[in-house]
Amino acid sequence: MFVLTAKFNRKKAIAIVLALAVLLILIILIAANTGKKSNNTNSANEAAALSAVVKNNEQRVNYLNALGWEVEKNALEEQKVMIPREMNDVYADYNTLQKAQGFDLSKFGGLEAMRYTYKVLNYPDAAGTVVADIIVYRNEVIAGDIQSNALDGFMVGLEYPKTDTFQTASTGDALTDDSQSGAAMMPTEMPENTAGVLPSSDNAAENTADNATEHTADNNASDNNAADGGADGENAAVENEASQEDAA
Repeated sequence: MFVLTAKFNRKKAIAIVLALAVLLILIILIAANTGKKSNNTNSANEAAALSAVVKNNEQRVNYLNALGWEVEKNALEEQKVMIPREMNDVYADYNTLQKAQGFDLSKFGGLEAMRYTYKVLNYPDAAGTVVADIIVYRNEVIAGDIQSNALDGFMVGLEYPKTDTFQTASTGDALTDDSQSGAAMMPTEMPENTAGVLPSSDNAAENTADNATEHTADNNASDNNAADGGADGENAAVENEASQEDAA
């Protein structure tokens, strides 16, 4: 009978263990890097999915349909909006919502874009009118939102959320879906659509005209008061003179 024996070599054993440890670390690093690239790719794909070229009304409606929204075939409103170079808190909050979707309005500061507003038909249990706004610059969607004009209204991103995370009229809570994380809610005193967030050139002109009209009316009233005061003074002088003559 033959018996095989092996002599234990401590140095070789340590070297093998170290090699296996290094190999394990490399595998972990490669897996983590692959996962990170996958996440970045998914984020880029999501941003690319929201960004689109829309040249006419049909393409804009199809764009919203592709995101899961049923909307009326014709826009409720089409209006020019001026994107500010320097954003105040309201604009900054709105842009936070846009950045969460892969957009960034700060890249378009100082430029004039078009806002198209469509009535949403498939937002369940929402109080008031729900509309979809998309901001378009040179036929490219650069921003957008879904919002309600109810007293406890809401504003969220363009992506159609999961069923169990819808905003409802009874709770008044904002969407909590992970896809909407970072969708910073706008102030509750917002108007019916994004016109209050992105003021239009027409609104600015109307405000200027109204201010000018009010100023002119105030000036006319002041002139009339001055004329009345002058007339009263003349009447008083005449009456005083008549009284002196009667006394004489």
